[in-house]
Amino acid sequence: MFALCTSFCKGDKGGESRSRRSQGREEPTTPPLNKSSAHIETIKLPLKEGLSFQIRGRIKHDAISFIIDLPVDNKDGDIALRIVGDVHGNLVSRLSRRNHEWSEREVLSKSRYKLAPGKNFMIEVLTLEDHFKVAVNGFHTSSFYHDFRLKDIKMLDVHGDVSDITVEQKFVQQYPKRPARSSHFEHLSKREEYRDQSESSDIDEFEDASDTDMTSSAQACSIEKYLPVPYYASFDKKFFGYGFKATITGRARRIDSYFAVVFQTGTQDWPYPEWCFRVMFRYYCSQCGASAPLDVDEDEEPADVQINSEIRLTVKRGRNEYRSTFNGIPLRSRPFKSDPDSVDTIVIFGDIRLLDIEIED
Repeated sequence: MFALCTSFCKGDKGGESRSRRSQGREEPTTPPLNKSSAHIETIKLPLKEGLSFQIRGRIKHDAISFIIDLPVDNKDGDIALRIVGDVHGNLVSRLSRRNHEWSEREVLSKSRYKLAPGKNFMIEVLTLEDHFKVAVNGFHTSSFYHDFRLKDIKMLDVHGDVSDITVEQKFVQQYPKRPARSSHFEHLSKREEYRDQSESSDIDEFEDASDTDMTSSAQACSIEKYLPVPYYASFDKKFFGYGFKATITGRARRIDSYFAVVFQTGTQDWPYPEWCFRVMFRYYCSQCGASAPLDVDEDEEPADVQINSEIRLTVKRGRNEYRSTFNGIPLRSRPFKSDPDSVDTIVIFGDIRLLDIEIED
């Protein structure tokens, strides 16, 4: 089971709702948990914007769940942020507690992740003025808004079915901290070298090789290799010039979801990267009786798909705009939102089985 957000992360700047509470809400049901603390960390640096906590450890072989708490130093025992890792459900959720009332549990995620017994994990929590950003295994998953005073948060507590916990506290210039080895990143000028390496070794620090290995496609009656998602295809600035075209091919993973493509500068999620082109394709299935969504905004397009149906997206740079097609159907042109010569990364994320991305002039 993988969790994915159902709305486009519009820069992630306050687009997510703040945690809602209901009177007398008790702690939501969680799996049985080893309550003993695996690690208690005193916050040594001033808790302010840019301070990152990088929590590394190993999930026990018989693990059910684990918890990371940022408690508030007050008489009510408030918790500014609780992260619950449900290993069996492969789900990382977020919630908080004020005056003995728990907020609603947030489970939506921008990126895929995998919690596996016996495997290493890294969860990063980035402090911003009114919210925390949470990354799992090097990829941003969510933003959690709160209204606590940062100066009242003085420790971090990790407990549950994990071991070998270390916590690194430091101010960072970019978030999240990427894995030392990951097949999610490819520089197109080194594609042959990169793919030769990925064929011969497991280059992912946290994921099993099976996540990206050869997968059978029932429709194609052949063996296809899918690229990991989210996927970052990088190139030199000014490379994607006038007349250049990117072709993205894949298959729809499910029909009640989406996938998105962003042309941007850099691979970080914070500070927020400049983007020049972005679009989210909202899936629907006309053959299943569904109609195209009507409430689409300028960054969205309806996409009529079936499970595992082919996706072919082309994006071509014009003089003042990008022109694109989806499965051969022309889409509306999108004017540049920033300097197109500064674009050096194409990001692809969402519910797509990604086959390839090609760039040609």
